Amino acid sequence: MTKIGGKPSNQQMGMVMGALLFAIVVFIFKRPEEWTPNLIISCILCGLIWSFGQLDMKKGVITLLMSSAALVCYAVIPRVAGISGWDALFPQAIAMFAGTIFLYKLEKGSHIWSKKSFQNILTGFAFAIANLTMMLSNERNGVAVGYTLSQMNVIVATIGGLLILRETKTRLELKYVLGGLLLVACGGIAIGLTKL
Repeated sequence: MTKIGGKPSNQQMGMVMGALLFAIVVFIFKRPEEWTPNLIISCILCGLIWSFGQLDMKKGVITLLMSSAALVCYAVIPRVAGISGWDALFPQAIAMFAGTIFLYKLEKGSHIWSKKSFQNILTGFAFAIANLTMMLSNERNGVAVGYTLSQMNVIVATIGGLLILRETKTRLELKYVLGGLLLVACGGIAIGLTKL
């Protein structure tokens, strides 16, 4: 997203467009067995909460608690509602798309339909795949373990940023980054072992 550029609104809009396109392709092959009110309400709520959490996250540190609460709800709602990740994917993507449009329409000067938004669609495909695997992991392992393990992607993303994107760090920054990654890996392994 950072390499592609654009404002946060372009990045989020591109991401939800990619997620929606991915969800449509999946929906063609794997549809929910039944469109229950539980499925529809939970997925709409989840998608809107995700959009709100993303918007707040880009606003600053003051709203960190609100966005964190929103993202926790985003991870927990499908599990509490007993909804399969496959079933949630499409209606959740629609709600994320609608929620993003609505929230950024309230903001002055956001240009969510610009070229940069469309250039960020590929990040949405990557997000959608990660989102689906997180929901499936939450189903199989429970939210405490499943969500935590899905967040281990920070290790891959950080190493990818350093090696593939050639992000530069000072010696001290690199020491802190690698130390942080080691702590994340140890935490993920420890949480994963609780499932044994």
